[in-house]
Order: sequence, then C-alpha cells, then structure tokens
Amino acid sequence: MKVALIGNMNNNFFAITRYLRDIGINAHLLLFNNETDHFLPHNDTFTDEYTNFTIQLNWGDLESFQNIDFEKVEDDLKTFDFLIGCGTSPAFVNKIDRKLDIFAPYGSDIYKLPFFQFVHPKRLFTYLSLSRHQRMGIKKSNYLHLDRADTKLEQLLLKMGLKNKRIQLGMPMFYHKTYTDDTIQNHFENTSLLCELNTLRTENEILLFQYCRQLWKSKPAVKWNAKGNDKLIKGFKRFITHHAEKKVKLILVEYGPDVVHTKKLIAHLNLEKFVIWLPPLKRKEIMLCLTYVDMVIGELSYSWMTYGVVYETLAMGCPLMHYRIDKNYESFYPKLYPMVSAHNDIEVENGIVSLSKDPDRLRRVGEEGKKWLFKYAIQEPIEKYRELIELKDEI
Repeated sequence: MKVALIGNMNNNFFAITRYLRDIGINAHLLLFNNETDHFLPHNDTFTDEYTNFTIQLNWGDLESFQNIDFEKVEDDLKTFDFLIGCGTSPAFVNKIDRKLDIFAPYGSDIYKLPFFQFVHPKRLFTYLSLSRHQRMGIKKSNYLHLDRADTKLEQLLLKMGLKNKRIQLGMPMFYHKTYTDDTIQNHFENTSLLCELNTLRTENEILLFQYCRQLWKSKPAVKWNAKGNDKLIKGFKRFITHHAEKKVKLILVEYGPDVVHTKKLIAHLNLEKFVIWLPPLKRKEIMLCLTYVDMVIGELSYSWMTYGVVYETLAMGCPLMHYRIDKNYESFYPKLYPMVSAHNDIEVENGIVSLSKDPDRLRRVGEEGKKWLFKYAIQEPIEKYRELIELKDEI
C-alpha cells in the first residue's frame, strides 16, 4: 500500500507521515501550493531526511481549483492506494471522482470552507464550486478523524449530517522523537533566542508562556476561534499586584490580529516590564522555549480538549493552563490529562499562585500529561491508522 497525506497545516501530516513510516508503511507527504511558511516541514525538524518522502504539489488553493487541469490532480494521486487529507483535499479528490479514506480536519476546513462565505465577486463562482465539492468530499470520506471538540462545533457537525465513521482520538500532530532537551539546545547553540531564554531563566523565579494567536478583541470568523488572551493579561496583573515580591515574566508571541490591542492592554495595566515579546516562532523554536518555561497558558474562552498548544506542551512535560469543561470529554477517554483550569482572571491568578507555591507538584502534572499524550494522541491513533490501511490492503 502506498499512502498519501495531503496537506500539512500545523505540521500535522508531517508528524503522522513519520510515525507511519516508522512502522513500515510507505507514506508520503504531499504539500499544497499554499502551505503556511512556518508550518513547512523544515520548521519541525533538524534534518532534511523528509525530502525523500515529500512531494510539492502545484494545486490546493482556490485559484488552482479554477485553473488547473484536473488530469494533473488525478496523475499526482494515481499511484496512491490510501488517501488521508486535510484542508481543501476533499474538494480536489471529489472533483476527480475519488474519495478520502480518512479526512483529518484542522479547523476551518470543516467549519468554514464547506459553507458560504463572502469573497470577492471575481472569486465567488470558483469559491461556491470548491465549497460544494468540499461538502461532498467530506461526506464521502470513509472516516472522519476529529477528537471531541467544543460543543458548538459538535452541534455544527450534527447539522452537516455527516455519516462518516468517527475516529474520536487525539491528532498525532507532534513527532516526539525529534525533541529532547539536549537535542534542542544543541541545535540552537549561540543563537539569540537561546541566549535570551538563558537570561530570562537566570533572572526569574517564574516564566509563563503563551504562544497561541492574539485573538480576543477582533471579531473572528467563527466565535469559538477567540482565545481569551485578555483574561490572561488581567489575571497576570492580579498576580503581580498581590505578589510583588516574585520575580516573574510573561512571554508572549507577536502572532495574531490583536497583538496591538494586547500591547495597549499591557500598557494600560502598567505591565510592560513584566512582559517579553517574541516574534512569530517556528515549531522547533517553540519547543526550545518549552524546555525553559514553568507553565504554558493556552486558550481561555472556549472549552477544548486538544489543539496544537495542548499537544506541544504535554509532549515536553510542561504544566498547562487552559479552559476545559471536563464533563464534555470524560465519557470519551478512560482519563483526562491533568492541567490547571482557568476561564477568567481570578482563576488565572489562582493557577499562577499554585505554581508559585508548589512547583514540584506542577512539574508532576506536566509529566503525567506527557504520559497521557503518548498513549491517547500518538500510540492509539497511529495504531488505528495502521489498522485501516492494512484492512484496505486485504480487500
């Protein structure tokens, strides 16, 4: 069996491709023509071995859906027996009368792209066509790999009337074999980022890190994209006010539409000297940061079980704070990973206080989270993929 993983948003499929190849499956990563730069494979590895199993496509975006000769799409996929896709892959595959064996969406490809959106009039006809084929392609896919999501997204999936078999397991989007503390630091030796992190670690008792998008002030395309970054800033202010003796820094990343608004809020609360801003980071730079910080803060507005920040943080054994309504997920897992739950500024402050009072306990929380990740978001889903690939091979 020859397996194609089509698309690479969040470097999800780069990780899965490597896991599949590790267990002897002939898997290849196919990159769309519009992949986001910081999610390209070279930003999630320290070698160039991926070039041996990576193929660059000249299609994947809206323009190519309009202009490409679909015989080219058919030709690119004809040697592959098993298709795993994300992004626009359901639309392109449906257009050539094939279907995905597994559709593993990353977000907007399932809650936005299949539906009408306002676009430039010149692009409207093409968008409507792509959107229709996206809906059809998603519905025809044999399996939908999507972990239990926020309740609003789950309601949307019900309205879509999807009849796919659901793989309700974590997404193995992180190839853990690439990253150990020593490996990461050796590769970043003498870099400005490593020097800055060393300085911050030496000078502070507590380092907090939030690197998800700054998106709390602007109106997002779908409301559950909001991250609640302002809740972190206000909770951090409460901690600084009540614990002025602590040497603490909050590290943020200049990523997302509301960076300016966050900086204004920080200035308004007189927090500038306690906040460090980093430029947008590659995944391997994020992983370096995770070896230095004491806690990562994820999304605080909507309840999620898993997403990129969760996986990356758990993989490095770092304590995690974010918002999760446990009862929404308890029936889908034998147990949930341990974390610090926060949904408002008071809970954020309490979470930082718990870290300050008992850092050893929080480190154990991080280690337990790491064990959970390997079992439920790497081993079990990869084993499910193997099972489905081998099952098709027997037919």
